[in-house]
Amino acid sequence: MKIINILKKSGITLLILVISIISTPSILPVKTYTDEISSEANAIATQYQMVWDYYSNACFIGDSLMVGFRSYSKRNDIACARNSEFLAATSFASYYALKPEKTLKRQPEYMGHKMAIWDSISLMKADKVFIYLGTNDLVGISPEKTSDNLITLCNTIKAANPNVSIHIIGMAPVYIGVNKGHLNINDITIYNTLCREKAAVLGYGFIDLNPYLSDSLGNLKPEYCSDKYVHMNNKAYGVWNQVLFDYAINQITAQLQMS
Repeated sequence: MKIINILKKSGITLLILVISIISTPSILPVKTYTDEISSEANAIATQYQMVWDYYSNACFIGDSLMVGFRSYSKRNDIACARNSEFLAATSFASYYALKPEKTLKRQPEYMGHKMAIWDSISLMKADKVFIYLGTNDLVGISPEKTSDNLITLCNTIKAANPNVSIHIIGMAPVYIGVNKGHLNINDITIYNTLCREKAAVLGYGFIDLNPYLSDSLGNLKPEYCSDKYVHMNNKAYGVWNQVLFDYAINQITAQLQMS
């Protein structure tokens, strides 16, 4: 009471009253804010579970860039690849994938055996395939032929596994100045454009990494590159993860709207 009387004499009784009202735990605005935080946390958890379910029976196919993503996914608890299978091998290419009988040693392993990737997909009973290829093809083959090979590969996988949905991951950019055969920014752009157009006609998905990894000139940003060539670091694979996460949410949303 003495303190209150002193405060009254100081002319700040109203200030104390306001502070008391604001700081009271049971006041509605504080409770509403807490509810909003809880609601947001639940929404994030729900999204994570939805993405996990979406990729839970998926197969990721690719070359050394996909090998890198596989390593990243093992080190991190990411929904996009937590329960997914990988058919990835260093130096792998669409060209090799289409000729398993002649290039068996270059095929990715599944359950300890090398075989045609469409056979591996059949054995694992995957329902979605995400395929990243082209880097090693473009070193010696034109972007037009490389895109033809990739689409032929996708069609072959689909013919052997009719219930599988196909999703092409467009090639990421290369480090500034890289120009090996057709492995350069211009030809990668042509390749990605052709793959996107053909995927749309065939009903295959297409995921574009370039806008998130490239600089203003279309080169791979230095902070994402591990060797000043084509390979990427963990920061870049964090971008892959986010792009794949957003892609899944968009796919799920589209399916819900159609149902």
